[in-house]
Amino acid sequence: MGPNLESLVRILDGLDVASGGDRRAHTLVENRLHLTRGSDSEFELFIEGEMTSFGDQMNGSLFSWGNYHDITTNRNISALVISADNRSGHSRLLAHIAYESQRILTENPDIDNESLLFEIGPFLSLIIQSQVLSIAKQMGLTGELILMEDLLNFATERGIHHSRVLTAWKGYENSERDYYANRIAIEVKASGSRNRVHKISSIEQLLLSDEPKEEQLYVYSVGLSPDTSRPYKLITQIDNVERVLDLSLHDDFYDYLAQYCGEGYHRNLRDRYNLETGFTISPPAGLIRIDDSIDILRYSSFTTGRLPNDVEDINYKARFNDPDISRTEVEELYSIMLGIE
Repeated sequence: MGPNLESLVRILDGLDVASGGDRRAHTLVENRLHLTRGSDSEFELFIEGEMTSFGDQMNGSLFSWGNYHDITTNRNISALVISADNRSGHSRLLAHIAYESQRILTENPDIDNESLLFEIGPFLSLIIQSQVLSIAKQMGLTGELILMEDLLNFATERGIHHSRVLTAWKGYENSERDYYANRIAIEVKASGSRNRVHKISSIEQLLLSDEPKEEQLYVYSVGLSPDTSRPYKLITQIDNVERVLDLSLHDDFYDYLAQYCGEGYHRNLRDRYNLETGFTISPPAGLIRIDDSIDILRYSSFTTGRLPNDVEDINYKARFNDPDISRTEVEELYSIMLGIE
């Protein structure tokens, strides 16, 4: 038997990051199994073979297939790649899969690739689990998609193409604002609080920005309390958006979801997300305008008009009153955002 689990972790952590299609692989089983690192420092397990040799199990973001050059042996390799992001603990996850794959190949050198994937299936679930968004991020994305559904329904009523709604959504790309268009910014705040208490990540988050220029800023507040008895989940809200979204934009929508928070929602993991907790929506979603009447933390809160010298940034919790903006005012705001004359 080859290296133990701890040795595999050390090997993965010490491998060189790839350059293009070139890899400096560490071979575990000659002509079958290799450890590598990708161009984004991700951890990789190469299983050699042509695409057809893996059957139908290689679909999804966990797997990729391609042709690579191993610098160590100066060989071109056709391989299925099982990858895990370069995050804490992920080298250990992939090391588990590598260890079991090596054990299986040592005991049964003639096993075919499709059977090998089937055998390591339970261990692949370790990485699949790691690709599921945290509950907090599921709540945040659900809140953003609740607003998207409302914007899409409004756009449909006014005969506005849905692409304007997707263009206004910035949350998937880790922008400063969750929604921004035509100098109107909206921060979506979803929390488990039943009294609209939301975390504010920096003093600037609820202040108007000059770049890009903002003239109005709103918080879209919604309560999403984790509740295992509820059927309403992130995937429920994704379905709600897909149901009303123009069919021609579905691929773009899922591409954006896959980028969310740098981790993404991947639709091939839908069944896994179906096992996640549901949410109770309370209080309901609504827009709150951030103006001088809202008693939040501002630079003017300090006598010097700026943060103390030894304070780099501030995060705090803000308690908002229930929204008092009428539906007519909301639709006027939506009209400006979506560029309706």
